[in-house]
Amino acid sequence: MHKTRAAVLILFLASTLAFGGCLVRQQTGKDGKGPEITMDNSEISASIHAEESELLAGVTAYDKKDGDVTSSLAVEHISNFVEKGRRKISIVAFDSDNHVTHAERELVYNDYTSPVFSLDRPLRFSLNADDLTEGLSAEDCLDGTITDRIRISYEDEISSTPGLYHVTYSVANRAGDVTSLPVTVELYDPAEENGKPQITLSDYLIHLDLQQPFDPQAYLESVSVDQMLYEKREDGALHAASYEEELLGENLGRALLDKNLCLFIDEQGAAREAASFSAGTLDALTLCMRLALVDALFTKEQPFLLLDDPFVNLDDARTKRALELLQKISQQRQVVYLVCNSARV
Repeated sequence: MHKTRAAVLILFLASTLAFGGCLVRQQTGKDGKGPEITMDNSEISASIHAEESELLAGVTAYDKKDGDVTSSLAVEHISNFVEKGRRKISIVAFDSDNHVTHAERELVYNDYTSPVFSLDRPLRFSLNADDLTEGLSAEDCLDGTITDRIRISYEDEISSTPGLYHVTYSVANRAGDVTSLPVTVELYDPAEENGKPQITLSDYLIHLDLQQPFDPQAYLESVSVDQMLYEKREDGALHAASYEEELLGENLGRALLDKNLCLFIDEQGAAREAASFSAGTLDALTLCMRLALVDALFTKEQPFLLLDDPFVNLDDARTKRALELLQKISQQRQVVYLVCNSARV
C-alpha cells in the first residue's frame, strides 16, 4: 500500500516537472517584443491612385526572433486630411508570435484636386420646386461622382415670393475635404414667364484661375425672345434661326408657303416643291412648318405639342439635331414625344 502511494507521488512529481519544463521552453522560445519598423523617410509623395506597395516604399520591418518580416507590412488605415492634400498612414507589421507593431508616416498627394461642381442649366427654379440642386453635380478625384452628397444651406429665408435668394452648396469627399459654392438662385412664378427672354449658355459654371480674364460673350449660345430664336454664329453676332435651319442645316434654301399651304423651297430664286425632296427632308420640313404655325397662332399661350414618332425617315445626324430642337422647345412649352424605337430618343 505504501509502495503504491509512493509510486503515484513520484509519477505526479515527474509529470509536474515535465509540464513546467515545457512551459519554460515555450516562454524562452518566444520574443517579448514586436518587430521594429524603420523607414527611409517619414513623409512620402504619391499619386491619389498609388497602390499599397507604393505607400510602403522605403519601409522595412525586422524581428529579433524571425529576422526580416518586411513582407508582413500592411497599411492599416489612412486618416482624413490633416491639411489639404496631406494625410497620415498607419502601418503595421507582425511576427510569428502575433506581436503587432504600429508606425506612422505622412502621405502628400502630388496630383490631388478638391471636389468640383458642375452646372448644366441656370439656377432658376419655379416657386413650387422641391429640389434646388437640380442641374448641379459634383465630381471628386478620390470618390468619383459625389452628387448625392451635395448639401444646401440658406443665407436668406426662402419664401413664396419670386426673387433672388442667397444659398451655399457644399460637398465633401471621404477624406473630409469640403468644397463650398455660394450662389444666388432665382425663384420665379411660371405664370409670369411668357414673353421673357430665355438665354442658353455653353457653360453655366466656369472655373477660373485668379486674375484670369473672363469674356461672358464667349459662353453665349442663343437667345429666345417672343418665339424667335437668335443663335450666335461664327462672326460672334446673334442671328435669327429658323426651325428648318436648326433641323436641316444652312445648305437648304428658305422655306415658303403659298396660299394653299403648299410647301416650297427657295433655291436661288426658284421655288421647288418640297415633295421633290427625300422622305426624310420632307418630314423635317413638314414638322418645321407645323412648329412655325403654332408660333404664329399662339403668340401668348403656350399649348403643348403632341408628336407621334415624327423622325422615322430622318438619318442619324438629322435625328440628333431634331432631338436637340425638341429639347429647346421643351424649355418653352410641354412636349409629348411618342416613339417606338429607342434609337430616336
